[in-house]
Amino acid sequence: MFRNSKLLFWTCEILLLTVIFYIWKSMGTLISPFVSVLNTILLPFLIAGFLYYITNPVVELLEKHFKNQACVWDFDYLGTFVWVSLA
Repeated sequence: MFRNSKLLFWTCEILLLTVIFYIWKSMGTLISPFVSVLNTILLPFLIAGFLYYITNPVVELLEKHFKNQACVWDFDYLGTFVWVSLA
């Protein structure tokens, strides 16, 4: 019955996530040091992964047009610097 009904499945999923979120908020003082360490470590990796995901197609396009790879990276760094400066 559980596998046949998508409504029951998603209701249980949402209920389970709500219970997990409630327990997480109840244990806030115990878990907050771990969360701050995780945010300190994880956030730079997430930003770097996002910037790689955004700039990789530009690098591949520039590598087709320029034979010198150092020139491609210069354009990429310059573009990323301008993009971050404008944000």
